[in-house]
Amino acid sequence: MSRRTAYFVVNMTIVLLSLLTGLKVLPGPDSAGIALAFYTLIIMPGILLSGLLFGGAKADFEGISRIFLAGLSYACLFVCIGFIPGIDYTFIAVAYSASIIIALAYRGIATGKGEEEKSVDLVGVFSRREDYSAREKKAMLVVFIFLFGICAVLLAGNGETGISTDAPDHISFVRRSLDGGGLLPGDSFHIEGDGESFDPRKGLWHPIVSLWAWMADAEPHVLWAMMPAFLSFFAIVVFWFFAGELSGSIPVKALSVLFLFLFFRSHGFVWLTKLSYSRNIAQIVFWGTAGFLIRYLREQR
Repeated sequence: MSRRTAYFVVNMTIVLLSLLTGLKVLPGPDSAGIALAFYTLIIMPGILLSGLLFGGAKADFEGISRIFLAGLSYACLFVCIGFIPGIDYTFIAVAYSASIIIALAYRGIATGKGEEEKSVDLVGVFSRREDYSAREKKAMLVVFIFLFGICAVLLAGNGETGISTDAPDHISFVRRSLDGGGLLPGDSFHIEGDGESFDPRKGLWHPIVSLWAWMADAEPHVLWAMMPAFLSFFAIVVFWFFAGELSGSIPVKALSVLFLFLFFRSHGFVWLTKLSYSRNIAQIVFWGTAGFLIRYLREQR
């Protein structure tokens, strides 16, 4: 079996396993379902878009930042089909999975015809002139796997869910979205009201979380507590990329990450336990978008 065929089979299997988990055909632990759904919802679309638009997905800070932002953007756009009357999360999940499989098949056919060798960065302004050696790429991949493992171990199940916070408000919103099928339900619990009107603090991140919970076949409060284990790695990587575009100095980037862990929003490292909230996802999106904008302004490409 060629590497291209193995890549297609493995990823298609992951997508199908995630869909079957959401359909309650394939039982399993919540952590496994959440991991499969996260890969299907965010990582796989990000990798495919990086390959189609940017000439490939690289295992470096810039590449991982691009994968996360591209995957999140795809999920935000796709989930909007739920605004069509009669469309529920079952339909969205099936259509989403089908779109990923079709993209995988297209990528496999394209590379099978030799297009991989002439793959180019269609956007251009995001590309980087320098490249890493094979040895550096392997070392960086090991570092990323190690960092993701640390984040997963430290933050698994530690997402903020206390009743003294507004986490129950957001968890209730996801629960009502799943139960009613609407992307933005107006009857969820509101910490500052009676829940009878639309809550303007909720945006497209919450439907993504609802779709994530559906595909993982996990209760919203379980997913809410687990999300920082998957998101914290990307928050750190995107911040490093952003700090690098600002300074270009490794010591300054390292110092910036240290300050992030110590002082950010007066919480420091504890802020990572709050990544389930849409405002903190927006913070990560800002870092990544600002980093690429600074790149464009500096290089004018």
